[in-house]
Amino acid sequence: MRDQFRIRVVDSGSCLVNPEIVSFDDGYNQVIVQEIAANYGSDAFSAVVEEAKALALQRHREWRDTNDGPAD
Repeated sequence: MRDQFRIRVVDSGSCLVNPEIVSFDDGYNQVIVQEIAANYGSDAFSAVVEEAKALALQRHREWRDTNDGPAD
């Protein structure tokens, strides 16, 4: 999303989070999703998320296959 929309979604992926951090991140992300919808259409965010998931899965499989992992 950074390249396509020049924004980022915040993820509290750390093990050390508290309600304030989660609340801030959720509020930030809610505003960003609304901005994306207003500027690019209501389905733009979900489309990019699905694209990112597919790319991550593809990259994982490529990594796994080049590191002696099982083929699908």
